[in-house]
Amino acid sequence: KTRTSSIPKSTKRPRQQPSQQSQEEESKPSKKPKPPPDAPPSLVKLLQKDKSVFSYFLSLQENLFYDVDKWKKEAKKWKALAEQRAIDGKVAASSTKDAETGPPTESK
Repeated sequence: KTRTSSIPKSTKRPRQQPSQQSQEEESKPSKKPKPPPDAPPSLVKLLQKDKSVFSYFLSLQENLFYDVDKWKKEAKKWKALAEQRAIDGKVAASSTKDAETGPPTESK
């Protein structure tokens, strides 16, 4: 007796096209969140009392700044590459048109 009949054919969800609303939401800049509340007094005491906890949070913050800076530079690089390719595509398209119609002729 085999148990294959109880196994679903596919466990993956079917792909769905993003709705128009979700595409619009992605294109809008996200709103800045509210500032965090004041640190609880118990956390402040812990940070003052245990320097290793303070060092840990400081290290997290330094790594966060590093990662944000790294990915900003990476995004800038890819944006410049995309813009250059868009410019190259326009140049290539216009040169293809010239090749089809021939060089401009002088009128007398």
